[in-house]
Amino acid sequence: MGVTLTIGELPNQRRWGLALHTLRKQLGAAVKAIKPEEWHRIVVAYEPVWAVGEGATPCSPQEAQRVHAALRKFITKKVSADAAAKCRLTYTGSVNEENAAAYAQLEDVDGFVVGRAGLDTTKLRSIIRTLALSSAVSH
Repeated sequence: MGVTLTIGELPNQRRWGLALHTLRKQLGAAVKAIKPEEWHRIVVAYEPVWAVGEGATPCSPQEAQRVHAALRKFITKKVSADAAAKCRLTYTGSVNEENAAAYAQLEDVDGFVVGRAGLDTTKLRSIIRTLALSSAVSH
């Protein structure tokens, strides 16, 4: 069994330049509670609150990569490189059939949590196909 820990910053935290500080604080609580050998059971889902909901603007792929890389670096520093490599970092900020390919190419994004787009089987199928093609290219 595994655990998904969802973390994210509010719009004002982002505006004030506190996004990474907020995320590190949220992830820091998990770091204190999870044994180094248990990180393979952990999925950290980054959900920028400002990028979620109908009409919201998703986080740019470049910003998603920057944040995911910072989270992986934080886990490496606070736990270990092995823990950082074994836990999965996912993005969950308005992923849809139009932007999934860009996120799938990011080095530190290991997958998605799909919300509203997953309720439409055509959109979900498109996202899954994108991930399958991305996985085939990266392996």
